[in-house]
Amino acid sequence: MIIVKLMGGLGNQMFQYAAAKSIALKNETNLFLDTSFLEDNYKKDNFTHRDYELSVYQIKDSIIDKIKLQLFLNK
Repeated sequence: MIIVKLMGGLGNQMFQYAAAKSIALKNETNLFLDTSFLEDNYKKDNFTHRDYELSVYQIKDSIIDKIKLQLFLNK
């Protein structure tokens, strides 16, 4: 299982997705998208909030929910 934590604007998200998708395909495993950083609306100094923008590309990989992510990180 490959999990990519998406951060930044559309260009960064596209690069992060493409790199993770390539790794997942080479390893014949599933890819999950972690959007928790993009969902955090807490205002931070010197930081521009970005939204998840890959939804316009009909990506078939799953967005991992917080519970599954915590279970994975605690293993």
